[in-house]
Amino acid sequence: MCTILVDEIIAGSLAKLELERKAEITCWLDRYFWEKRIAFQKFLTLETIRAIVRQVAFDNLGSQ
Repeated sequence: MCTILVDEIIAGSLAKLELERKAEITCWLDRYFWEKRIAFQKFLTLETIRAIVRQVAFDNLGSQ
């Protein structure tokens, strides 16, 4: 798990869970930072060797 900082301000958090060579990513991002690709950019610093497949929980409208 890591903290997402933007100009020394906490913007959110990002965590990765690995099970049987598959990874699941979860993140929380303050609404102010939505739609700025901040969480995705931080994720790319953690995971650089695998293909990325996106799946969002059906009731998580903010992430769709």
